[in-house]
Amino acid sequence: MRRHTWIFIITVLSFLCCFRRPVVAQCAKKYLKTDLAYSIVTDVKGGFAFNMWLDPNCVKLRERVNVYFQSSPYLRFNREKCTLKGSQRCLVKARRIGKDPILAEVVANPDNGWEYFSRTVSFGFSGEMKTEPLKEIRSGQVKPFSLQFYDDHGKKTSLKAPTTLRLIGSNARLREIGDKTWPDQPLNIPLQTGVNATPLIEVTPDSKSGGEGRIQAELTSDDKYVILSSTDITFTAPPTEWLIFTMAILGGLLHAIYELASGLVSKDKTLKSSLPVAGAKAIIGILSGIIAVLFAEKVGLKFDPTSLSGYVALGFLVSYIGVDTVLKKA
Repeated sequence: MRRHTWIFIITVLSFLCCFRRPVVAQCAKKYLKTDLAYSIVTDVKGGFAFNMWLDPNCVKLRERVNVYFQSSPYLRFNREKCTLKGSQRCLVKARRIGKDPILAEVVANPDNGWEYFSRTVSFGFSGEMKTEPLKEIRSGQVKPFSLQFYDDHGKKTSLKAPTTLRLIGSNARLREIGDKTWPDQPLNIPLQTGVNATPLIEVTPDSKSGGEGRIQAELTSDDKYVILSSTDITFTAPPTEWLIFTMAILGGLLHAIYELASGLVSKDKTLKSSLPVAGAKAIIGILSGIIAVLFAEKVGLKFDPTSLSGYVALGFLVSYIGVDTVLKKA
């Protein structure tokens, strides 16, 4: 009896293993797969082809999906619909309209809960992005700018398909105008069909100690394929004003310390007699640092305004040559 029971159990398990339904992974969103290139070279008649298929990780057993292709003023498809099932592939043939270098959007609408497909492709499109020079942005200051699009002949142009602007800043924080916070980089801004310029973008230096700011801009498709990239947008970023005055005063005080040290090593001076002089020199050093910042450009003193060490050297120099000498040239 026990032997028959075990035989029965084994038979039932074997039956279930052979005929159980395969488990399909559940996908939150189901996307179409394709080998469509981002940059397309057509044949002499403007034709090109690509394949589409269902994501094998998301397709269900015996599931059928109808995919509808959307023609546009720039593209024509040889069929309006193809039906996909399992691992089947659909060969799609299309033809571009016109011969000018353009961007075009390839659109496919699947049913049965699959996600809308859109990809911007380039048919020899080239050009550049330009903006007005930013020149100087002080730490804490916010300045807006926008990028305009130009074709390869230098004429303003509009984009014929949706794209994404990707911005990466070095010593530069970036955000769309109207935002209250500064997001992490890179900053990605979706651009709709027909735009000839980006929305206003705000930039502020990331460092309070000064330096040079640099922004790299790229126009992309799906945030993957780079369509255009601009030359780096640069600007000088002087330190904050309070830091400028602090460093210049420090330079003036360094000269006062130098005077004190010189007096101590002198044989005819003692520490007691040098202290009042050093106190006076310290006051002069502080005033020298302040006057150095206020009058440096007026008297033609050359230094690096983006470097903190430049302001230290400026304060030391003015304290050394004397405030009276500087004011006489102002």
